[in-house]
Amino acid sequence: MAATPGVRSPGEGTAGMARFEATTSDEVGRVRVALAGECDLEVREELTAALLAAVHRSPVVVVDLGGLDFLDSSGVHGLITAHRAAKESGRRLFVVNPTGAVATVLDLTGVGALLSPPPKPGPGSSPPPKPGPGSSPPPKPGPGVSPPASNGRG
Repeated sequence: MAATPGVRSPGEGTAGMARFEATTSDEVGRVRVALAGECDLEVREELTAALLAAVHRSPVVVVDLGGLDFLDSSGVHGLITAHRAAKESGRRLFVVNPTGAVATVLDLTGVGALLSPPPKPGPGSSPPPKPGPGSSPPPKPGPGVSPPASNGRG
């Protein structure tokens, strides 16, 4: 059977290992889902099921993409589906360790920024100050700035 350009035959280029694998492990305060191999339309349901199960088990899900060699729009859709489910239930899902073409896909689609973990505070850094008594109110429009126009229906 000849390979069609742009289409991988099952097992092609895997050197005897599974084409896709999602391994879930419990960690303190979170669940880690490590993805390996190729994530495409053929494994979309497996990916989505693994991510949604993790979202239902923990308030924080970390998806480790370090072992992932390929990610297409089906895989991106699975990540977004799980992210939405997490957000709707007050939980969080992050991706870590994307490399090569996987990192490029996430960057081009904006999903890398959407699902990146919050920055860790560095040594000696403190959280930004919270507004409180004595803090100044937001600036008001200066002279020459007109209020928004009324449509006459108010």
